[in-house]
Amino acid sequence: MTLLSMIDNAKSREADVYTKFQQYDADASGFIDEGELACLLDDLNMLTGDGAKDQRFLEKQFIVADENGDGKISFEEFKVFYNAAIDLKQGKAPKTPVKGKDSRALSSEVEDARRA
Repeated sequence: MTLLSMIDNAKSREADVYTKFQQYDADASGFIDEGELACLLDDLNMLTGDGAKDQRFLEKQFIVADENGDGKISFEEFKVFYNAAIDLKQGKAPKTPVKGKDSRALSSEVEDARRA
């Protein structure tokens, strides 16, 4: 796979995630709030139907997703959270950040190809 094809692939994946972000940003605020995150988690079948248990899970996931603690989930935060949730749903181990690497950085494959 060439560097250009990897970059194109990454751009395509990001566009797909942005479409999902817009879908769940019901109020078009440019951010995901706790209620909108609940819709995403429900659509991913990550909620159990137990109100109290689901509320605790939602609150925990919101804290995880809201990396900067401003009470809302930006697209950059959503991208990291959504990709991890999809990986988890597909049975893949969550990717752990590389020490010293920003979560918005290029994937390892693209970084390796860029350095070559």
